[in-house]
Amino acid sequence: MSFSRAWIPAIAGIALIIGCESKPTDKVPTTAPTAIKEPFEVLQHLQYMSVRKDMKHTSLIIPADPEIIYGSAWWFNKHAGELGIAYTPEEIKTFGLEPLQEMGYLGTASCKELQDALDKAAAAAQSVPKKGKAVVPALPENLAKYDRNKLDQLPGPKFPDGRPNPDGDLVKNNATLVRAALAGGLYRVMRGVPAELWPEVAVMEVKSNPVNTKVKDVYLGFQGTTIMQVSVIQDAPGKPWTVSYVYFKVGAKKLAQVAEKLKEQAK
Repeated sequence: MSFSRAWIPAIAGIALIIGCESKPTDKVPTTAPTAIKEPFEVLQHLQYMSVRKDMKHTSLIIPADPEIIYGSAWWFNKHAGELGIAYTPEEIKTFGLEPLQEMGYLGTASCKELQDALDKAAAAAQSVPKKGKAVVPALPENLAKYDRNKLDQLPGPKFPDGRPNPDGDLVKNNATLVRAALAGGLYRVMRGVPAELWPEVAVMEVKSNPVNTKVKDVYLGFQGTTIMQVSVIQDAPGKPWTVSYVYFKVGAKKLAQVAEKLKEQAK
């Protein structure tokens, strides 16, 4: 059964609930939850943060361990970029990411948008007519300023293509900025789940991570279909859990399509 067909009954059911004047957002906390004491509680934090648009809430649920911060920040931004989720100007300002924006590592475009445009230009360049030269389309203005080797990455010793990165020391010397990228990256990637879906997202399963005993993998789903894995880590027994890893098992585009169907059904 296809993914889309599997969700048809779910969409119809939710539409019926909406038609009965039930508000899905009632399931989302209206005030900020306290620190995560048990792994499954991560759901209410993500729901609250995303639906209530509380960007500052990320500070409560991101790791503090310097050995984790960079890797998580790198992954959140890379994953969001590959999903096609770009930063908004407000997010860049709120999280203090202007320095990384000025250097071209983060911005209001995603690496997916950039790669798609580059692929289109490359395809056009190969379509050489019998006479004359092929007209290669220029990149859109909002993408032309970005470098595919930098966008949605964080400065490291080398670029993805192996070249030395002169900005590499930024990671070592500005931990505050990397932490900002961690907070911003988590908020950004969670926008992959539309606000209309968050109230219906549930914890499907909590499993011990097979590699790291400090980590629990929480699987979140929508109407029985797992849509993402959220890994939470605990530095020591009794300490709060924080979000160290996220992986979407369903693309942001597909989730957006389901949200649009819900809106149509609610009319």
